[in-house]
Amino acid sequence: MYDYHVVASVIGVILELASMVPYFRNIFRGTTKPHVFTWLGWGLINSIVGSAQFISGAGPSVYVSITVALMCFAVATLALVWGEKQITKGDWVCLGGSIFAISLWYVTSNPLAAVVIVTIADVLAFIPTYRKAYYRPHEETALTFGIGAIRNVFAIAALQSLAVVNWLYPASLIVTDGAFTVMLLLRRRQMSTGDAAKRS
Repeated sequence: MYDYHVVASVIGVILELASMVPYFRNIFRGTTKPHVFTWLGWGLINSIVGSAQFISGAGPSVYVSITVALMCFAVATLALVWGEKQITKGDWVCLGGSIFAISLWYVTSNPLAAVVIVTIADVLAFIPTYRKAYYRPHEETALTFGIGAIRNVFAIAALQSLAVVNWLYPASLIVTDGAFTVMLLLRRRQMSTGDAAKRS
């Protein structure tokens, strides 16, 4: 009989890979334009979280973090060519803040503090994509982030240790990915309604 932690981890990895299929497809179609700052930050952050989870004995959930990190680095690489080109000063500030928060991880010996810092860094990395998507919601793939929120439920279920240091970050992703998905769908509807009103 399989350990349910392993099963949950496998489901989490499969969901991550499945969520990225439409994202990569839309990048190559030119309909999704990822922000390199966001995806680079997420790649670094998930690498750190995976390392912290491994050290703290999180168990199979580590494989979900590793898979997410690899996918993020892949998107960041593609974003250099096919991604968002309108980089604002605010985006640079968010990138700097995220990197600064990530650097704090190296100087803290408290695992919980490290994960809190990394969670803040993740939110800062998300802001450039959130800004872009608010004005151009069709340039992001809602399905990817919706599945991402569900994936993190399984990432938490795969934890062998339910210490806060292990579940805090994936729990925050359920909230941020879920909220981002809702925002994309609402903004698309608002813009469609606005376009219809202009034509009438």
